[in-house]
Amino acid sequence: MLSMIWKFIKYWYFRYLVVTELYMVEPWERMLMHVLFAVPIIGLWYFNYTIISEMTGFGEFAKMPDSRDINMLPASF
Repeated sequence: MLSMIWKFIKYWYFRYLVVTELYMVEPWERMLMHVLFAVPIIGLWYFNYTIISEMTGFGEFAKMPDSRDINMLPASF
């Protein structure tokens, strides 16, 4: 099972190297390109997590009301 997962990861990593043409550059250039690809992706993830999730109401895992919180009860109680 683990060998199949490892083969799957190696296959997609190889495809990534071929599509981005990183298979033909020096190792230090490849690492630089990995970092340059990762920085915008991490930045977009952080933006979506902090700004977009707050705007859509999904911030901090949607802040589900706790049944023990007395302030969340309706006024009729």
